[in-house]
Amino acid sequence: MRPQHRHRLVGLLLITLLICLVGAVVLHPLYSKTVLPPISANFTAEPVQAQSFEDVMAQASRQSRAEGNFRLTFTEEQISSWLGLEAATFATERGSTTFPFTNVQAGLDDGLIRVYAQVSAAAELSLPMELMIRPQVDSEGHLGFVIEQVRVGGVGLPSFLVEALTGQIDELIRKPFGR
Repeated sequence: MRPQHRHRLVGLLLITLLICLVGAVVLHPLYSKTVLPPISANFTAEPVQAQSFEDVMAQASRQSRAEGNFRLTFTEEQISSWLGLEAATFATERGSTTFPFTNVQAGLDDGLIRVYAQVSAAAELSLPMELMIRPQVDSEGHLGFVIEQVRVGGVGLPSFLVEALTGQIDELIRKPFGR
């Protein structure tokens, strides 16, 4: 092999190695901070559980209108089944053109709602997403939500995107309660 070809080959190998190294550095955070589903990777949404959640929400909405307050009691399986079976329809009915989420689940822990989903980012790419939502009651006694954190593939979203999501989720969830 001629020396000039050897230098080109070594240069090509070094560039390939550098590209692989950069790719590993960029992709490492996506897989090193794996976002795990709150219930299980094998969770299957059940229509009976979803209907139970819908019944709880309807009762809370009626109670809110009649008494000015309400009480909610539901399980992770109920809300996760509803999210898995009905959330796409719910979003479409409220003007969303896409619902790129699968395996949607919710965990309830220490005053936080942790929503997990697989997000289709491209035809062959699906990443785990996690929203940490804190429900709260404002000074007028109205239900509200603050999204404390959003991670996609283990990487946190910038605060301006989190704030935009908070407004949209707040509006979607408060509508059934007459606000």
